[in-house]
Amino acid sequence: MGVIVAMIEETQKFSANGTAGLSSEEMGLQAKIEISKAAELLVDQHGRDADIVAARRADALLCEGNTTEGARWLAIFRRIAMSYLRRAPQN
Repeated sequence: MGVIVAMIEETQKFSANGTAGLSSEEMGLQAKIEISKAAELLVDQHGRDADIVAARRADALLCEGNTTEGARWLAIFRRIAMSYLRRAPQN
């Protein structure tokens, strides 16, 4: 999970320094791209358990009171879960 945490920390640095002059719409798009990248890395590292890993990380951070990072990991969880739903066979 170290790679994912490092990537998120790097994203935070970019977000803090690299979004000057971007509109709120552009910043929202950047955040979605970052969440997608993190979700892809997590799936690459953990396979079908990626959603569980993301949910546990989100839960731990939220229990610690770190709502910003907890929300970010919750968004990663949602992205992974939605990708699983899209790939599920339709009845």
